[in-house]
Amino acid sequence: MKSIKTKLLALSMLSTLATAIVSITIALFIKDRTNLLLAILISYACAFTVLAISFVIVRRSINKITQPLESASERLKSLADGNLTDPVNIPKTQDELYELTNALQDTVSSLKIYITKITDSLVNISDGNLTDRMHGSFHGDFIKIKSTFNTILLSLIDTFANIRNAAEQVNNGANQVSNGAQALSQGATEQASAIQE
Repeated sequence: MKSIKTKLLALSMLSTLATAIVSITIALFIKDRTNLLLAILISYACAFTVLAISFVIVRRSINKITQPLESASERLKSLADGNLTDPVNIPKTQDELYELTNALQDTVSSLKIYITKITDSLVNISDGNLTDRMHGSFHGDFIKIKSTFNTILLSLIDTFANIRNAAEQVNNGANQVSNGAQALSQGATEQASAIQE
């Protein structure tokens, strides 16, 4: 806001200077009463010129401030709607508006990177790959997302390992029952043969 304050201060000084010029002009011409009407006309012409110049300067200053702010506001709205592809319009100035829009661009870029990494890891899981972990540099609250995601993967691996162990135990038990049933069947067949003899 420093540069904006500087612009407004310069505009105020310009307005004060114009008022001083008009006052001096009137004072010079009032000495000669015959030229009073001419002095008033020149004063009004000077005042109108200064007012017109001030209006143009203020309008340009306001546009330089409001256009980047409106653009940043629209970009934030589209970001809230999930748009991570549109670029941010960054003004070519080195003031606070540049810093604001540049920070917004950095935020959009960081979010895009995080979403891409999370999506890639979820695609790996859907393809059955539970060995890959989420890697990369995460900052702030996103560190917790990365940590939690990797913890969930470890938990899934443990759960599937437990299911595989349980399935192996069930398979072993089924084999034992099958072997016992075969032995029982063979014993029954032998006994039936013995009884028949």
